[in-house]
Formats: sequence, C-alpha cells, structure tokens
Amino acid sequence: MGLVYCTRCGHRVSTAAPKCPSCGTPPYAAGLSSPITTPAATGRESPYSTGKTRAARQMPIRWLLIVIALIIFFARVSSRSQNSHLSAATHWVQGLEDQERQDRAHNSGSANAGELAEAYGSRAEEEFKSAINEYPDFPDGHLSLGDAYRADGRFDDASKEIRIAIKLLESNNKTINPRSRWQDVASLAYCSLGLVYIDEMGKASRSSDVPLAQQHLMKALGAFKKALLLDPTNSDAQANFDQYEDRIGQN
Repeated sequence: MGLVYCTRCGHRVSTAAPKCPSCGTPPYAAGLSSPITTPAATGRESPYSTGKTRAARQMPIRWLLIVIALIIFFARVSSRSQNSHLSAATHWVQGLEDQERQDRAHNSGSANAGELAEAYGSRAEEEFKSAINEYPDFPDGHLSLGDAYRADGRFDDASKEIRIAIKLLESNNKTINPRSRWQDVASLAYCSLGLVYIDEMGKASRSSDVPLAQQHLMKALGAFKKALLLDPTNSDAQANFDQYEDRIGQN
C-alpha cells in the first residue's frame, strides 16, 4: 500500500482506501495520481514514450486544481507574506510533480530509468527545500521533504522534517489545503514517522542489535496508534500496526 494524491482535492489518500476521506472521490476510477511511496512494478506505459498514459495527460489539470485551492487558502493571509506563501506553494506543487515523474521513471523499464528517477528525486527535494525557505512554517512542505529523505535512506533527516510537520500541524490546527482536515494530514505524518522507525528497526536488526530494534519497533507502533487516533480511516497506519504488533519481543 502507498499514498496517492486525489485529483479532485489534492488530499493524500491510501491506495487501500475506498474513497478520498476529504472529498469522497473513489480511487483510480476517478483518476487518482500514481503512488508517491515505494513504486511497484505495475507495468504502466512510460510517460517518457511518445504515447503517454491517461494519468500523465491529466497531470496539468490535476496540479492546476491544487494550485487553485492553494491560492484560495493563501489569499487569506496578510498581503506582506502572501507572495512568499504563494511562492512556497508553487515550489511544493512542483516537487510533488517531480515525485510523480520519479515514480513513473522507476516503472518505465527504460535503459535510463534509474538515472531519470534519481534526477527527478533530487529535483523534488530541492523544490521542497525552496518551499520551506519561502515559508518555514509550511507543514506539508516539511512532510513532503521528510518522505523524500526517507525514500533516499536518510532516516535521521526524514524523522526531523516529519516531526517539524507534526509540530506545526498540532500547533496551528491547519494545513495548506482548505479542503483537507489538519488531523488527516497529521495522521499521514505520524504514519510516515512510524515507517521511518520501521526502517531504523530493520537497520538495527541487520546489525544484530536486538534491543535497539525493539526500541524502534515500539516507537513505530506508538506512531501508528497516534495516526489512527487522528484518523481512524488511515488504512496504511492500521495495516502497519497489525503487521508489526506481533513482532514485539521477537529476536
């Protein structure tokens, strides 16, 4: 299971969810974007070939809708900071688009797929950093950068950015998308943090450090629980909690 962006409202949605929790749009049948976590070998047509996929053709429309929602939100802030906030949102949307291209490059099967994916991944990270530089209190920007760091194996950096996102969401009780609940985004952030702990657990297990692995496991389960408290419909958090709960006390 992974996370996707709803084409109607831009809200993050689990691929296992029956519908978007923000606007109720059904998955895939309504044209949800491709997964933004670890891509699976789906055999989709490469968007870099002459015949692009339907999702690739819809990409400009999808991001246009997100940008419109962002403009509505940032129109509410003071005029002094409005330009920097809109600039941050533009960088963030570009980073999400680069992540989509990265996933498609991974699945394309072309000779230069790895090179393309790495280039798009690096560009996405830079866009998220630019968004945060423009608007340091941008929770979605920190969360996206944390997810990018985790995908790159930079677990300490990932944990730091995700924690910043959680702190901002819980302090301000809002997200940049006016059609999303901050609790839903915070739930996704806690789930991402739990997955960082799972990655750290695997790293400790490979080093035969059982006590450290168990510590990371307990932290992961705590993060998944928090995600479910914020959003009981977070199927990724539930699935991960169910999967790893039985591993408590195992070597």
